[in-house]
Amino acid sequence: MRAFLLLFLLGLGLPIGCGRVDFALAGMERVGDAPTAGDDGAGPDGALAGCTGAFADPMLIPELVSGQSEATFRLTADELTGVLWSTRGGVIDLYLAERPDRATPFALSALTTLNSTANEFDPSIAADGSLIVFASGRPGGDGGLDLYESIVNNNSFAAPVRLATLGSSADDHQPYLRGLGELYFVSTRTGLPRIYRATRTGPGAYQAPTLVSEIGGAEESDPVPTADGLTLYWSSTRGGDAGNVYRATRASLSDPFADVVELGGLTSTSIDAPSWISVDGCRLYMSSDRSGQPHVYLATSP
Repeated sequence: MRAFLLLFLLGLGLPIGCGRVDFALAGMERVGDAPTAGDDGAGPDGALAGCTGAFADPMLIPELVSGQSEATFRLTADELTGVLWSTRGGVIDLYLAERPDRATPFALSALTTLNSTANEFDPSIAADGSLIVFASGRPGGDGGLDLYESIVNNNSFAAPVRLATLGSSADDHQPYLRGLGELYFVSTRTGLPRIYRATRTGPGAYQAPTLVSEIGGAEESDPVPTADGLTLYWSSTRGGDAGNVYRATRASLSDPFADVVELGGLTSTSIDAPSWISVDGCRLYMSSDRSGQPHVYLATSP
């Protein structure tokens, strides 16, 4: 999310390559102040298509919480495998989260094949688990943060390939895969963080990205489209806040997004951003620093 990684890295003195990065914040750990998934919550807001109710208060996912920072948790369609970034190893690296069923807590392991001596973050995994796209400040890029793709085959991650077609001399990050054919991401190539999307034509191959101009106007970040592409969640500063969760909809894939609403029940006085939406639209995973450091939350709708 917009300011998190920048402030966090500056606070720790960690190198960030040649660009501005997002979603981390230095601060005191206060995990005990926040509810965890499974606790009773109140304050519904942001009714979802396909669900009978509205999102309740976001709850911490306790097994993903460390004494450090973690965020941008994205999952496969069955919600049994996910990827996120964390500083629990001393640098910003990618981690794989797995569980045998939704009732079992996630177990984490570092994605050593994808991690480097630089910082890696904002991973996105395809719905079927066959592909991961992430951002990195490793050498050999266009000058800022760059997007990389790794094909997954039999639980083996191929060496990542830089997505040169999507790159710029600014920061390109926060990728989100919609199926295997479309990628949303954030870029600062025109100044402020804005949301772009590009069509994927094959392994490591993408058409030139286009700006999602209809939702611009402030700092727009953390795009999360639904599986059908008709609803978009993202984080924005348009209300003068640090970053709140918004939603827009459209009638067809050829239409622009419209009917922008702020999901006030998901926001706090800190920075809040969506990271993944379930196929049925009833579970929204989020990143927030409301407890003092960035952590992963889950908001559900009946």
